[in-house]
Amino acid sequence: MTTALQIQLVTVIDKLTDQLLSKVRLVPYQREVDSVIKELKNLEELSRDKRRVKILSREDWQFQCLKVVFQVEDIVDTFLIQELMLQKRPKRILKIKKVRPLISLTSIWTQLHFDHELKLASKHLTDLLLKVKDIDGDHDGPPAPAASAGASSSKDDGENDLSDIVGFEEETKKLCSGLITKYGSFLVVALTGMAGSGKTTVARMVFNREETKKHFMLRAWVQVPRGSYDLSYLLERIIEQFSSTKLEEEKSIVSSSPDELKKRLEELIGRHKFLIVFDDIWDSNFWVTVRDAIPSGRIGSVLLISQNSYYVSYATQSHVEVHRLSDDDSWKLFLKKVHTTEDEFNKTELSQNVYLKEKILRKCDGLPLAIVILGNLLSTKQSSQSEWFKVIDDPSTFAQSSFFSFFESNFDQLTLQLKRCFLYMSLFPRASDIHLKRLYRLWIAEGFMDDYEKHHQRTPEDLAGIYIAELFTVNLLEVTEGRSLTGPTKKCRIPGLMYDFIQAKSMDLGYAYVHHRNFYYDNIITRSSFAPNVRRLVQYSDIKNYLSVSVPDDVQSIRSYISFDTRKRDGPTLQVGVFLNRIMAKRGFGLLRVIDLECVYKPVLPETIGKLFLHLRYLGLRWTFLDSLPASVGDLPYLETLDVKHTNITNLPSSIWKAKNLRHFYVNEVHVDTSIQLGSSSGSLANLQTLWGLVIGINSPMVNGLQSLTNLRKLGVTCHPEPMKAVIDSISHLKDLKSLRLRSVDEYGLPSNLELGDMREHSELTDLYLLGVLPKALNLEQLPKGLRVLTLSVSNLTEDPMPILGNMGFLNVLKLYGRSYLGKKMTCLAYSFNLLKVLKIWKLENLEEWNIENGALSWLQELEIRCCNRLKVVSGLKGRYFLDLTLTSMPEDLVKNIKACFQGSDSRVVIKENKWVFADASQDGM
Repeated sequence: MTTALQIQLVTVIDKLTDQLLSKVRLVPYQREVDSVIKELKNLEELSRDKRRVKILSREDWQFQCLKVVFQVEDIVDTFLIQELMLQKRPKRILKIKKVRPLISLTSIWTQLHFDHELKLASKHLTDLLLKVKDIDGDHDGPPAPAASAGASSSKDDGENDLSDIVGFEEETKKLCSGLITKYGSFLVVALTGMAGSGKTTVARMVFNREETKKHFMLRAWVQVPRGSYDLSYLLERIIEQFSSTKLEEEKSIVSSSPDELKKRLEELIGRHKFLIVFDDIWDSNFWVTVRDAIPSGRIGSVLLISQNSYYVSYATQSHVEVHRLSDDDSWKLFLKKVHTTEDEFNKTELSQNVYLKEKILRKCDGLPLAIVILGNLLSTKQSSQSEWFKVIDDPSTFAQSSFFSFFESNFDQLTLQLKRCFLYMSLFPRASDIHLKRLYRLWIAEGFMDDYEKHHQRTPEDLAGIYIAELFTVNLLEVTEGRSLTGPTKKCRIPGLMYDFIQAKSMDLGYAYVHHRNFYYDNIITRSSFAPNVRRLVQYSDIKNYLSVSVPDDVQSIRSYISFDTRKRDGPTLQVGVFLNRIMAKRGFGLLRVIDLECVYKPVLPETIGKLFLHLRYLGLRWTFLDSLPASVGDLPYLETLDVKHTNITNLPSSIWKAKNLRHFYVNEVHVDTSIQLGSSSGSLANLQTLWGLVIGINSPMVNGLQSLTNLRKLGVTCHPEPMKAVIDSISHLKDLKSLRLRSVDEYGLPSNLELGDMREHSELTDLYLLGVLPKALNLEQLPKGLRVLTLSVSNLTEDPMPILGNMGFLNVLKLYGRSYLGKKMTCLAYSFNLLKVLKIWKLENLEEWNIENGALSWLQELEIRCCNRLKVVSGLKGRYFLDLTLTSMPEDLVKNIKACFQGSDSRVVIKENKWVFADASQDGM
């Protein structure tokens, strides 16, 4: 219940400590600052005290604490920016004798005010702590007990009715084959899946099968307590159940030592086959703790069930993952829960509404637990559209059920760092794909990765990648693009009901406020109880409505403003400017760290945006179609991310190119002003990791300036032919480069010659995109050895590139786009492309024949051939399996031949623009 308070306390403590350690500005006030830090740490320690959980969970207490902590942060941030503003006064003003005393007086007043405010905040904190301790006097006692042995966080309202569960045939079959072996051996199997997916249900179905009972004479199901537990406790639960199975009476096991319990377990097992299930594992050391106590020399199986695949899969011989139900199976289960059939349902008025079924399916998101709960709720209502829609649209439908408490227990297992990262993801719209690169940069801008060096990571981005991997591991996120074939994960989403839970929690805790209309409650705009202290504002609808009900202090303390209002009208465009101006109105400056307006149509940015110069870290304007930027953007020295990709902006303030803290810079075919001087000595763009969308002409300072950007990891440039050689030479100095997109075009924008040069020393480079005319034959020795993704476009190669590329040992993805190869025949030699998983061949207009020899492309899973109009023969496809094989606008004869190759195959083959689909459209999600 105190997550938001803990997060805010850690944030403010780190901020104050960092300012003292850096010996700037706050050092003269070290005594007062130390006093505040001490009280904040006391409060943070108190927030983790389980004995005071009832008091800490009280909303009024949290509100008071958050209010004071927010106040401390505002005091510090305001003072720092006021001090900087005084230092930034023009020198000509400082020389005026009459003005200097006024400036000194202002500075003294600012310092006195800061000192007074700190002392006042420290007193408020002390009073709060004393108040809580006084109230807690009647509640002293032992800490709250750990979860009981019989309680299961994975229990749900429908788990006892296993006969109703549908759609787990494949998982059940895999689990049975993994546990029940014909050979005398000891097996360990992992069963994982996201929260509410039915892991325990699947395991119970297998555990209670007659086949399982006959195979294993001894069976035990152990619910692993969350929190503290010991080996003795686990062994006692196994022995109790094994003894019951053998009709023996077991006595005095509670007082036995672990060694005695191990010996007794061995005696019970004897020569019998046994099955032990450990359910709900949330400890990375669990198997290390119990493995030596289980007699591995006997014939038996152990099943480890966990939401976190990392905790269990490393110790197992086989791994079964439970996926969400399909729409068909979800609907079947739902109809069972409302006690009706498809035919009976179709006779009611409910079936007349075409949106009802879709809303139910999207609400439950394929999770059996959610379907059971919603079905049980609706089964008690009248079969009328108004009654059902009222329940489905009510945001509190699941809030009071076991479902949200189930998610709560999973959320509580996360570390504080993961909690704040996960809560942040609730700012994105429901069911939306979240681009991970964007998410990382927002986390960094918020300061979540400031301690990356303590975690021994090279960059904050590296630490962000570790955090997102941990969230994937505990099945709180789903991959929507990437990871499986084409390399690293690119996009993800929070599953529907988990999203509902996490956004409700985010609002309740005051972590963020999402501004939108709640259609269930008569279009009344709902506000969080923490609205006066809003730190992160997310806009889904008209921001004008928020301004009409907010008070000045409500908006001036906002640190993050993210808009998803994509209406293309003048109203939204102007309101963004009004809102940003209001943030800066009272103080004359703002405390914003993040402004993300991606896809907001032509927002009006105030000319005074430079007044955010101390705190603004992230300015995201992608897909806004803006024509220009305010000149004061160049006055943002601490800006880390500037994204103006997919806009009409072609000119940027010259000072941007001298930014020392900029890390990620996305532009849209922008030229660098010839007056700009870049060099390592000036520190210009010294921390830059991403530079994307730059145009380099003959006199561009970037011709030789690129080599000074030694921290670059991702580079995308369009280069004119004349400076190409010098640019390639500059790129050769960028040893940390991981991704390179190099386009060679002439002054008319047409593809031109591209002299690649020797790139063998780029050991970190894994992704290479080349557009431009290459030499007639590829020289493998020029390409980086570790290349995993290669894209060629308009290369005009006349010699078959496949024999050369097939020898690249790490290549996973190959894309040959328009006119990359001009020949008529292409051959993949025997046993070449050993690791290639994705191959795309587009618009090779002269290609007539493609031969795939025996053993070539043995790992290929995704193949796409598009607009190769003269291609008549593709040999070597028969007998292969593809996850995806797509043909777009290809000759009919070739389509028929490929159709024959895969007739009766399990491969997913889709023919586009030829009016034929080789697969069940419903299964393909079309």
